[in-house]
Amino acid sequence: MLKRTIWYMFHSVQSSDRLRVAAESVTSAAPDAVWALVADATRYPQWGPWSAAGYRGTAGHAPGAVYWLRSASRAYGRYVTTVERVEEFDHASLTTAAASGTE
Repeated sequence: MLKRTIWYMFHSVQSSDRLRVAAESVTSAAPDAVWALVADATRYPQWGPWSAAGYRGTAGHAPGAVYWLRSASRAYGRYVTTVERVEEFDHASLTTAAASGTE
């Protein structure tokens, strides 16, 4: 059975206002099954360090879509919610940018 790599990045860059996130895992799941998890922000808590997630406005990962992710652990005494906007989406990769920082 063919193994596929799934990656999720998580690495804080202290010298700038950017957050780079990375992690890696190997699965035998079909690419379509993996992409179904990555392409739906509401499913992020199933595979990442988030307790909740959702969309603002129209759901989906089309360019311009905005979604939010709430951390599963506290940072500075609270659960952080980040808001991201989809910049690029082509069914093989996903590029996002912070839409409004953290809440």
